Parts: sequence; structure tokens; C-alpha cells
Amino acid sequence: MRFIFLAFIVGFIIGNFSANAASLPQTSITLKNPQGRCAVQVAVWLSPSCAHCAGYFSDEIPKITGLPGFCMDLHFFPHLYLLDMPIAVLIWSQGPENAYRIAELFYKGQNEWLSSSSSRDKVDDSRRVDDLNDYLNSIKNNPSFQKIKDYLDPRDPYLYVKIFALRHFSIEHLGKYLPKGKAIDTNLSLALLKGLPIKDGKVVNFSPVFTKNGDLIPDSQLQRGILTKDIAEKMLQTAATLPNKNVEQHLPPAPKNAPPKKTIKKSQPKKIEIKPEDKDIQDADADDVHMQDADDDSEMHDADENDDDLDDEPEEEFPEPEDEDWEEEENDGDNHLDGIVEESIDND
Repeated sequence: MRFIFLAFIVGFIIGNFSANAASLPQTSITLKNPQGRCAVQVAVWLSPSCAHCAGYFSDEIPKITGLPGFCMDLHFFPHLYLLDMPIAVLIWSQGPENAYRIAELFYKGQNEWLSSSSSRDKVDDSRRVDDLNDYLNSIKNNPSFQKIKDYLDPRDPYLYVKIFALRHFSIEHLGKYLPKGKAIDTNLSLALLKGLPIKDGKVVNFSPVFTKNGDLIPDSQLQRGILTKDIAEKMLQTAATLPNKNVEQHLPPAPKNAPPKKTIKKSQPKKIEIKPEDKDIQDADADDVHMQDADDDSEMHDADENDDDLDDEPEEEFPEPEDEDWEEEENDGDNHLDGIVEESIDND
């Protein structure tokens, strides 16, 4: 059953809303694998009355959010069908911590409340009265029987949603968020209408819808308009190749400035003025020095040549005399010296 009553709902909320928008309750939760941070984060918008959304919620979302690093913000449309708003309000009526469990409850029992509402969409359908009587007979022993009987109305467009909800919520809780008749909790209703995805300047009128950073994900990046597990894995691979802006980038250390070199000023030699007569003396001294150096060089050169000549002369070998001859020669030498001495005396 496709009844779009967005104008009616907005008019009702505007006419009854008195709370500060800043105090609106939370109407989204982030589903993710507990391991690691969110490398990719997208938002999915589901309609509680959409049969296709029920299958996606039960089958695909657990697979996708089981991928480490992939995070999914879960939202529920309040306006696509008549029954979306009351169910979305009940999903968030017990806080974000219970939203997923309650959404799972309504999706699993969707066929029960949706099929009855669709087949008996006219409020004057007699089958509504019969169905309500059958339900009341089934709970006649309930302590809250009278409250429930007074609360339910066969002409209420949310009749089958309320009958289903009474099996899981107390009459007090249900009466607070879905009062008798067409009334709906004001704060939750306004919160659900805030930040809806836009396409071509208008609020989208289909589901499921996938957004990233507030913008619709193009169909070219999805599989027939659906974000599947394979698409999610590709998005993670793409994110892995991009630089992580959340991680602190370490800059290379700045080069150390070398200490400035000290410049030592060389003192210029003092220029001495030479007088003419001093210059002659200085020149003469210089000539003596040059001559002395030349003599020294010549002597050193001659000494070197003599050394070379001595080195070139072969050593003379003397035969070793026999013992007898050597003694005679020694005696002859002594006699010869004696004669020289005697001659020298005679001459004197």
C-alpha cells in the first residue's frame, strides 16, 4: 500500500510542535565492526513499510557492517508510506541502544501487519471490526484489557500496527508515542523529518537510499541502485589507497643550521719605506747571500761526486801473508825506522 501523506504529517507536526529543535532525540545509529576505525562511512535510509528494505536489513546489512573498517549509519524514512511514521517513531521510542532490535522485530513481522493493513486499507472495511474483536477475545484475560479496548479503534489507519506493537510494548508506552487516533509523538516525528536525502531539489521518494557525506551515492557506483557487500569491499580498497587525513603526518626534521664561520681578518704587513742608501746595502747583502748559497751548493755537489767516485772504485784485495814472512817484514820495518832516526840525529 503506497499512501504518501507527507503534507499531512508535516502540517500536524508544525501545528503541535513546541519543543526546541536542539533537544530533538537521536534517530540514527552507526553499525560497524568493532575492530578498527571507520575507513568508509555511508548512510542507508530504509522504509519500515518496504518489503525490499526488510530483506536488505536482514541479509545485506550484517554482511556489510561485518567488514572491518566499513561503517553504516542506519536511518528510517518516515514519509514514503502511511505506516512509515508510526513504525519509525516506535523504533526510536526506546532510545538508540534499542533501535536495531525493534527495527528487526518489525521487519521480521512485516508480513503480519503490512498485509492486513494493505488488504483492509479502507477505514470502513467491516473486516477491520472483525479483526479487532478477534484480537480482544485473545487478550480478554490481560490485566490491561480495558485500556487496550478503549485505545484501539477499527477506523484507525494504524490499527494493525498497534495490534502488532501491543504484543511487544506496554499499553502505557504505546499510548505515549502513538496516542489514540492519528496522533504521533511530536519530538520524534520532527527528528525523523530532519536531514532527509535530497535529489533534484526534492526529498527522495524511493528506498533504500545510500548517501555519503550527505550526498547521494551515484547509481554508477552501486549495483542496480543497491550497495552490496562487493561494492563495500571495493570502497574499502579504494579508501586504502588514499592518504589518511586523520593520521598525523610527520614532517622531516628541519636541517640544522650550521654555526656561522668566524672570519679571521689577516693583518696586512706593515709596509716599510726603504731609503736609497738602505736599498744599496740591502742589495749588497742579498748578493752576498746568493754567492754564499752558490758556494755551498758547489761544495755539496763536489762532495756528492767524490762519494760517487769512491763508491765506483773496486776494493783492493790483499793476499793473506804467511806467518814467517810477516814476522820478517815486521823486523825489516823496525830496522828501517831506526835508520831514519839515526840519520836525522846526524844531520842535527
